[in-house]
Amino acid sequence: MQIARFPVTWPIAEIAAGLNAYRPTTLVGYASALTVLAAEARAGRLRIAPRRIVSTAEPLAPHARSAIEQAFGAPLSNTWGTWEPWARASASRG
Repeated sequence: MQIARFPVTWPIAEIAAGLNAYRPTTLVGYASALTVLAAEARAGRLRIAPRRIVSTAEPLAPHARSAIEQAFGAPLSNTWGTWEPWARASASRG
C-alpha cells in the first residue's frame, strides 16, 4: 500500500496539485480539511475520484458529509480513535 501525506498546513493549491498527481483511491482527513477539498473539487481545481473517503478526529456535521460525498461521488465513513491504550502500555513499560 502506498500512502502520500499532504499536511493541512500547506497551501491548498499545493495540496490539490499533489492529490491531482497522486490520484488516491482512498482519501483520509479531518472533516474540516475534507470540506475544503470538496470545495476545491466543486471549483474544478481538484480532479480526483476516490472510491472511498474517511473522516477522522473531528466531528462530522451532516451538511459537511453531504457536501463531501457529493463533491467526490464516493461514500464517506466517519471514524474516531484514541491513543490512551498505547499510552497506558508505554507508561507500564517505564
